[in-house]
Amino acid sequence: VYLPKDINGFRFENGRYYISSHTINYKEDIFLEFLLKGKVDLFYYRKEGNDFYLVKKDTTIIDLDHTTDTIYGSNGERYYHESTRYKGQLKALMSDSRELSYKSESVPYASRNLVNLMKEYHNQTCKPGEQCIEFFKKDTRLFDVRYGIFVCAGSPVLTLDKRLMDSYPEIAKWDFKGSGSKSFSAGFLIAIGMNSLTRKLSILAEPSYSLYRFKSDEQLKYTYPPSSGVRDWITFDINAIKLPISLQYTFKKAAWKIHPFLQAGAWYSYFVSKNSKMDYKFTLDNVPSTGSYKFALNSHQTGYLLSFGLEIPYKTDKLRIAVKYEKGSGIHAGADNPSATYKKFTSTKGFNLQLGYIF
Repeated sequence: VYLPKDINGFRFENGRYYISSHTINYKEDIFLEFLLKGKVDLFYYRKEGNDFYLVKKDTTIIDLDHTTDTIYGSNGERYYHESTRYKGQLKALMSDSRELSYKSESVPYASRNLVNLMKEYHNQTCKPGEQCIEFFKKDTRLFDVRYGIFVCAGSPVLTLDKRLMDSYPEIAKWDFKGSGSKSFSAGFLIAIGMNSLTRKLSILAEPSYSLYRFKSDEQLKYTYPPSSGVRDWITFDINAIKLPISLQYTFKKAAWKIHPFLQAGAWYSYFVSKNSKMDYKFTLDNVPSTGSYKFALNSHQTGYLLSFGLEIPYKTDKLRIAVKYEKGSGIHAGADNPSATYKKFTSTKGFNLQLGYIF
C-alpha cells in the first residue's frame, strides 16, 4: 500500500488519474483526482462522505467553498444555509472573461459542470499551443457495493391479541414485557449505493444469525380444587437465520461530520432451532408437583422494520449506530397442535440497538 507521501501519483488503465497533494504543495496529505489540466487545473477529493474541489491557477491554490453555514435567529432558533461562496471564487478567478465570470454564478457544485466551465475558460483565454487535457472520467457504475459487519441487541415483546385472551382467560395474565425477554444478532452488512439516482439512497441487506428468548415475567397463580397454589410461566427460545432487506436515505451536507439516516424495510426469519414450553408447579394434598408441556412454534417469521441512525465517516470507512423498531408476525402455532390458530393472535415487537462498521 502506497501513501501520498510515497509516490507522486497513479492512474488506472483507461481510467481515473490521481496525484499526491505534495506535488502541488497542498496543505493536506491526500490523493487528489486530477480532473482537468489547463489554464486552471481542477482537482477533486472525497472526505468524510463529502465532495471537495480545488483549483490551481499559476501558483495559487483555492479550495472551492461549499460548506453549510449555521445562522441563528433573534430568538436563538437555528437555520442552515448551503454556502455558494465557491461561485464568487470562480467569478473572481475568471474575471478576465466577462462571459464566463457571469456564467460561474449559476454553475452547480459537480464534477462535470465544473470541468465544462474550466474547459470553456481555457479555450477563451489560453495562448495558441497551450493544451487543455481532460482526465475526468464519469462514474458509469449503476451501483456501488460496500460490505460491513454489525451486532444488534434488544428486548423484544411477545404480544397476545385480545381475541386470544378472551377465548383463553387463563392465559390473559401472561406478561412478556419484562427483563426475561431478550434478543441478540450478529451478521454482515451489504450496502448497495444507487449511483444512477443519488448517493443518498441505498439498498441494505443484513443477513444475520439471531437468538431470541421470550419469557413471561410473571408467575401466575390459580386455584383448581382439590389442588392449590398453581403457578406457571412460559419460555420461548429461538435460534434463527434472519434476512432484512431495506431502503436507506442518508442526509448529507458538506459541513456535516455525522450523517443521519432513515431506514425502512421487511425481514424474514427461518427458525433453525426452537424450544418452547410452559412450566408449572402446584400442590395437591400437600404434595408439591412440577411439570411442563410443549408449545408448537412456526418454522419462520416475517415482519417489517423502521430505523433511525447515524453514520460517522472514518477515512474511507463508516461507523453506524442505529435504533431499530421491528414488528413481526406470530411465532406461536398452538399448544400441542401445529394447526391451531394461535399464531394469528400473537405478534412480536421491540426496539434494538445496532452497532455496525462498513469497509
